[in-house]
Amino acid sequence: MHHNCNIEKLYQFADGELSGQEKGQTESHLAQCPHCREVLQQSRQLAVLHQNFTQDRSLDFTHPAMTAKIIKQLRQGPQPWYQRVQRYFPKWVTVPVATAVLLLALALPWLLQENITEPSAIITSLTSESSSVIMFETPVSKQTVIWIAGNSQ
Repeated sequence: MHHNCNIEKLYQFADGELSGQEKGQTESHLAQCPHCREVLQQSRQLAVLHQNFTQDRSLDFTHPAMTAKIIKQLRQGPQPWYQRVQRYFPKWVTVPVATAVLLLALALPWLLQENITEPSAIITSLTSESSSVIMFETPVSKQTVIWIAGNSQ
């Protein structure tokens, strides 16, 4: 705690319980103290949450664990994306869907490939008594290949 900070007085300020002079002193302290401004903001957020929860009569808000959970949630800040997804979709849904998407992404190139067994174009072919030369283009990479074969006699 900081040397001039009076957290109890800060809570009284938040509840509107301070006299005019004490209220002015607290306001000037808040203008200079980021720690107390943060405490005041958290206190106000907690009060709003408390009011929202206590309006629902089905909740037992007297349990200390509920207050601790709310404070913990306030301090944590925003949740990572995967925790927000898990809140709406349980693991038994997300895991199979994610697995299916991954398998489809891995299989997509194989599914889209063309099964070409012949060259896309024969450019030229020369044959003599002792050898043969064929120049052709490969179907996928479009490279020119020169194939030379000697004729056996």
